[in-house]
Amino acid sequence: MADNANTEPLRRSSRKRPKYSQDTIEDVKSSDETAPRKQASASKRSTKSKTTNVTGRRAGKLANMSDMPIDVLFEIFSHLHPYDLLKLARTTKDYRKLLLDRHSVTLWKAACQNLDGLPEPFEGMCLPAWVNLLFYPHCHYCSRVAHTIEWTFQIRICSHCTPNYLGKTRAYYYMVPSKLSNLPFPFRVIHENMIPSRHSNNHREILYLQSEQDAVCAEYEKLETDDERLQFIAKKKAHVQKIKEHVLLCREWEKKQSSHREHELQTLRDERLSAIKEKLKELGWEQDLNGIRNPDSLAKHKLVNKPQRLTERIWSNIKSEVIAYMEKMREKRLNRERAALIVQRKEMAAEAWCTYKASHVHDRQLLPNPVELCAFQPVADIINQDSDSNVTSESFQSLFPQFDEFASQWRRSVHTLFYEQLKKPIAVDDDFDVGYYDDDYGGWSDDFDDWTFGSRKVRTEASPVAHMSNQEIEHHVALARTVFSCTKCDKKARSDDWTSSWFPIFSDGISNRHNPLFYPQVLGHDCCDSRFRGWTDEEEDFFNMYTSSAPRFLPLLQNWSPECLVIDADMSNLARCMLSIVDGIDPLTVSVKDMDNLNIRFTCLQTGCVQKPSQPVGSQITDVDSRLGPSFDWRGAISHQMNEHHGRGLLDNLRTKYAVEDYASIPNSIKEEEQLYQREHKRAWGCMRCNKSRGDEHRDLPSIKRHLSVKHGIEESITEDEDYTRRYDWEDTQAPEPFLRQIRNTPNGPMLKLD
Repeated sequence: MADNANTEPLRRSSRKRPKYSQDTIEDVKSSDETAPRKQASASKRSTKSKTTNVTGRRAGKLANMSDMPIDVLFEIFSHLHPYDLLKLARTTKDYRKLLLDRHSVTLWKAACQNLDGLPEPFEGMCLPAWVNLLFYPHCHYCSRVAHTIEWTFQIRICSHCTPNYLGKTRAYYYMVPSKLSNLPFPFRVIHENMIPSRHSNNHREILYLQSEQDAVCAEYEKLETDDERLQFIAKKKAHVQKIKEHVLLCREWEKKQSSHREHELQTLRDERLSAIKEKLKELGWEQDLNGIRNPDSLAKHKLVNKPQRLTERIWSNIKSEVIAYMEKMREKRLNRERAALIVQRKEMAAEAWCTYKASHVHDRQLLPNPVELCAFQPVADIINQDSDSNVTSESFQSLFPQFDEFASQWRRSVHTLFYEQLKKPIAVDDDFDVGYYDDDYGGWSDDFDDWTFGSRKVRTEASPVAHMSNQEIEHHVALARTVFSCTKCDKKARSDDWTSSWFPIFSDGISNRHNPLFYPQVLGHDCCDSRFRGWTDEEEDFFNMYTSSAPRFLPLLQNWSPECLVIDADMSNLARCMLSIVDGIDPLTVSVKDMDNLNIRFTCLQTGCVQKPSQPVGSQITDVDSRLGPSFDWRGAISHQMNEHHGRGLLDNLRTKYAVEDYASIPNSIKEEEQLYQREHKRAWGCMRCNKSRGDEHRDLPSIKRHLSVKHGIEESITEDEDYTRRYDWEDTQAPEPFLRQIRNTPNGPMLKLD
């Protein structure tokens, strides 16, 4: 458009011009003769003001540089950067004539030697053109900005000019070299590397310079003999190979230059950051500077993260905004300090609560966890006192007389929530299921409203106690035939079973067992007051149950909730059948407490459980035909039948599958061995020294002693109910492996050996 603007004639104004008389014209001429002196003085004043108002610098102080001797100029120019020399050559015609003369090549070489590692120019390229390619950041066709150098084509080209000057062709011809000879020569020029070319960014096309192709094709057509053509092709290929080798050197140099430049810019940013920090420290912001935490960063602030040195003028311009940013950082620091102080006070409250629980350990009562304790209003009032207030463990110990009433009120609220939960509809799946895939949720869901797996759908049915009052529910849940299950644990067990059988890589090694729960121990189930840490849990709460066993996910304590507890119809039916083989009790009316007092033992006689012993377990084996069978209490028998024998389909003739005996009839030696085995292997012990968690983690006795030794330095005089204690749900917990009893083979089948 600039060329067109210069060639088009100037438009004449369509405005009508006034006509002047001859007298008027003469008057104007006479006035012009008297005016020049005044106008000249005004022009001189304006020129003088322009020459002197140049920001304190003297104008034209290099005006006489052209009068210097040539050898002096060359000595000065030899110390310049090559790009500065190029810009100097473009200032005036005299400098252009001087610097672009072929006799000035030594000057360009000296300037290029000022740059370490600068490659030699391409073959056939002069030094000024080489410097122009390296440093002049503009397109060679339209003068638009083009930061990227096309080393292969030895040009800079912008995105607007690329379609006009660069040709492209498909790259698949490289895969069929035998077919290249059948292509037209213009394509052979590209694919046989007669001209420089490169792949596009997606490697699907080959780019080349259209003018290069046209020139090679035109030169090739002038050749007459085949020998000349073959020599021509070989010469072009050798030339392209040299260019490729030189391109590698240029790209390596460019990479080093970029790295060096980035280092320089980062150095300037660091210096600016240090200078701003010094300014802020002088203003009293040192503590807030040290208190900045990720993801906040002063170095990333838009006014700080600049490769520009800090001056007093710049600081005065950015000072107000930087101070505003530091005020936000101070607010965040104070909030963090307040939150840390709250956590510290919660730790004191948990320590005091640990002391309170130790004094009431023999009561064997269900107690709230530290999270619920901190919600207790008197405790919350102490925690939320001003930061200047002195809060210690003694501040919470003074509330011990109120803790008894607090625990009683909490237990009453727990029972109320528990009864209300049991009245809700229950999700029932007729077949085995592991959950459903919810497209909206984007994963496996636990929602029981209307969840499906494939073509199956889970139905909901009314709870068996939905029509009962709270008093009737209290009586119903106390029956031994009322078995509860946890939807979280049960779904986890079934999911592990499905993934381990079909996709073993997804199995996490957790035993896929259905754990029957009974009242009142069910109220102390882990899932009621803990949850697993989610991906969005960013805060570091001290109420976590992290132990030395290092679980896969760290569960966090929460307010007690019975949402995971349901009455399990299958295990309740199994419990009724198991109780029916015990003589002298009514399976419909016997309570959990009565069954615990009877302490009846069930020994499994079914195929797969009776095994030949490798080592004596229980009483000493004397019979050659003796076998070993697992022995359980009544809770363990229900769990064993459900998990090992798929209790849903094998409920008939349980009398022939289990040997039932009264606890009083068991020999004392076997009783002692069983008690010692259960004490050692039941994972139902908890540490009383840990004040940051509930103190009732699932551990067996060797593990709890090892924990006390490693975490608390207690190796000797470890005492039960002082250093460790039984969990509230001790009775519902089973050992990983059952206690084995001797069984004698008889003509009537396997029988227990009692002598």
